[in-house]
Amino acid sequence: MHRTMLKASICLLLLSAVIYVCGEYALVARELEKFQLLEESKEELAKNHPSLSTALKEPIVEEVIEPEEEKVFVSVENVNFQKINGLTPPSDRSVGAGILLDVKTQKILWGKNVTEEIPIASLTKVLTVITVLDEVRRREDVTMKTKIKISSSARSTRSSSFLRKHPHSEVPIDELLQSAMLKSANDSCQLLAEFFGEGDSKRFVAMMNAKARSLKMKHSMFFNPHGLPGAYYKPERPDNTSTIADLTLLVFEVMENYSGIFNWTSKQSMYLPKGHPRAVYVPNTNPLVPIRGVNGLKTGFTLNAGWCLITTCNRDGHFYISIVTGCKSKAIRNSFSRSLLLWGFKAIDKL
Repeated sequence: MHRTMLKASICLLLLSAVIYVCGEYALVARELEKFQLLEESKEELAKNHPSLSTALKEPIVEEVIEPEEEKVFVSVENVNFQKINGLTPPSDRSVGAGILLDVKTQKILWGKNVTEEIPIASLTKVLTVITVLDEVRRREDVTMKTKIKISSSARSTRSSSFLRKHPHSEVPIDELLQSAMLKSANDSCQLLAEFFGEGDSKRFVAMMNAKARSLKMKHSMFFNPHGLPGAYYKPERPDNTSTIADLTLLVFEVMENYSGIFNWTSKQSMYLPKGHPRAVYVPNTNPLVPIRGVNGLKTGFTLNAGWCLITTCNRDGHFYISIVTGCKSKAIRNSFSRSLLLWGFKAIDKL
């Protein structure tokens, strides 16, 4: 009896050891994939993109974080955001992570888990779009009106319909960018990645990661150009991840060098191609656009990331950036983001 129990215990211990080793192996394999994905096109990208060569030479993993570069976020976790001059922000119990800051005064009005690495779903597309814009500026043979032939791989991208509905077999770059930012068109992002990656979307993703490193987004990693999920349907393909702090740096970059994007994201909808009898209706998925001053920026959702929203608002001399992620439903995301922004308007007047 005792010997049988002893054998059973030993078997359980061996089984636990095997599970642990397999788990550690999977973790190591995932980290190796991250490294290989960024390294595989590194030499070629440095040759073809001199402006990125410095960023590409930086180490993939930087253990030393310079305090001055993240100074604005250092004390966020220790700040009491319960009240600002008697005004209480909305409850954030159903929110995973986020931030509300006023760019003019450089004050963080609210924050939660701003340095935690999280899946970001279609918030990815902000980086995709500015990486494309960099290429359009760099290349003499490409303009915003350059037409790209729709590929079967792009047309079949999941959770997308823009390219299938488009009346033409070729789509201008500006229409692809607009559909990506307003309608969150995954297929448009895939087509752009294939075109600028010269047939290989992984090369374009390597360019995205190089761009992120150049912006000091040290805790972000990208595996695809659209933000579709990886882990819950294909474990060997991790989700795109970032932090609220890194996403804030990304929004700063849009404000400073790509402000033309706001001309698209401030619209509630558009039809593409413009004036065509069979134009595709492209609604803005941002529910806060009707609020005065809101001019962007991007929504997102996957099961892993939850419901996400980056909101930018230029109002009464202040520029607000609100980022909300990890919400359990679209209704919670929309309600919290709206309440947070309206609270911010009142709070900033009392500072």
